Amino acid sequence: MKSDNKSALASGVVILTAANLLVKVIGLVFKIPIQRLIGDEGMGYFNMAYNIYSWLYLVSTAGLPVALSVMISKATAQGKSADTKAIFRTSCTLFALIGTASALFMGIFARQIARSVEIDNAYLCAIAIAPTLFFICISSSVRGYFQGFGNMTVTAVSQVIESLGKVTFGLLLAVYSIKKGYPVYVTAAYAISGVTLGTLASMLFCLVSKCFFSPETDKEKSTCKYSDILKRLVIIALPITVSSSIMGLTNVIDTVISVGRLRDIGYASKAATEIYGNYTTLAVSLYNMPSVLIYPIACAIVPHLTKHLSQGKSGNTIISSCIKTCCVISMPCAVGLGVLSYPILCLLFPQDSAQLASAMLTMLSPAVFLYAMMAITNSVLQASGNERLPIISMITGIAVKLVSSYIFIGVDGIGRLGIPLGTCMCYLTIVIMNFIFVGNKTKVRVKLFKTFVLPLMCALICGLCAYIANKTLSSFTDQNLSVLLSITLAVLVYGVCVFKFKAVEKSDIEYLPKGEHICRMLGKLKLI
Repeated sequence: MKSDNKSALASGVVILTAANLLVKVIGLVFKIPIQRLIGDEGMGYFNMAYNIYSWLYLVSTAGLPVALSVMISKATAQGKSADTKAIFRTSCTLFALIGTASALFMGIFARQIARSVEIDNAYLCAIAIAPTLFFICISSSVRGYFQGFGNMTVTAVSQVIESLGKVTFGLLLAVYSIKKGYPVYVTAAYAISGVTLGTLASMLFCLVSKCFFSPETDKEKSTCKYSDILKRLVIIALPITVSSSIMGLTNVIDTVISVGRLRDIGYASKAATEIYGNYTTLAVSLYNMPSVLIYPIACAIVPHLTKHLSQGKSGNTIISSCIKTCCVISMPCAVGLGVLSYPILCLLFPQDSAQLASAMLTMLSPAVFLYAMMAITNSVLQASGNERLPIISMITGIAVKLVSSYIFIGVDGIGRLGIPLGTCMCYLTIVIMNFIFVGNKTKVRVKLFKTFVLPLMCALICGLCAYIANKTLSSFTDQNLSVLLSITLAVLVYGVCVFKFKAVEKSDIEYLPKGEHICRMLGKLKLI
């Protein structure tokens, strides 16, 4: 049974990791030509609308898919498979109502929303992306249903379809707008319409997949009342929705505070919008890339840990291993982005834009690790029935973000660097509080040295090698080749270090697909 648990968790993580890696790469590929087409100013309009949409998306869908997957996984674990249909029908109706209301709200109040964040011309982008909220709500209900059965494939494929649609339609529409000679803010609206069309395609795929999915169910009809299902959905989903939407509010706060405070310290309106567009397109895009390896672990652990705990088993091994895995993944990414921010940005974006964003990315890089810890601890608290606790840490983190960003941006010598600095302070606050909650509620005791200190040592060695190699190689070879070789060297050094210092143990590797085979191979190499 233990092997089956590991295999189930591992397969879900791998499927979502592969999909999310592809989604992130596609998203980055999309932003590179779009940024060149509409510039930092156009990306300011694009990202303002997208951040508002993301927040409303979190408000609409953050909690319900998790609640749906938890309820279905519990029903199947307890042998009540007939209840799954009733649970899905109830949740799907609720999703449709929420999606319709959210889409209408964003579309009708687009001008007021754009005006509230002091980027008036972004209203067309808000209108163009508004229908996405309905499409994504329907998709999320189906994704949550499949995840409850441990099926991550539909979620993975639908995400890839969504991203491919965004890139294809977004670029085509942006080029069409430019050929017509439309202003930058109109072209940005055409570009963001690709998100809407991609999400529509994703929704259609999810619905077709549901039609062809026929799980074994009890012959007897479900005895669950729809009112009881709805009540349970809301009880589980509401705390998760509130905590996630509060976290999504940081992006909105970034927009309002960043643009406003940059104007306060002397930047013109257009310049402030360009700085914001540069930060969100370059620095934030690179910062978000490592999350592709963290999100699947955080997502897959919820139904898996819920099912484990509902059977009266201890979740200590699963929780400890997942936290350590997130540390091993996120720490080298954070250090690497910090020491190689400028050359990495130059690989993808124009040199002048990379120059502006590099210092902000360096300042933001610690948040890669902090985000990983926040994601995994949030999932542990949700799976263990403590959905309300992340709300407390989120609200506190938002308050810290609000105050610190406002103060730091106004300090001489910090200025625009106050934007990423405030984000780091926000995540740090949340992570500290979440670990206190996890320790108190789950009684899990994380081994500090093995979980945090050893991976950090390995990451610092990796970062030092990358920095020295890039400095050395860039003096006699092409800068792009230099950074690619430096990253390759750093990965190899880190891989050797984590095994030599035993930052990764045999029990952690066993959670991976073919973990036993990997262990035997590493044993022959005398790495474990």
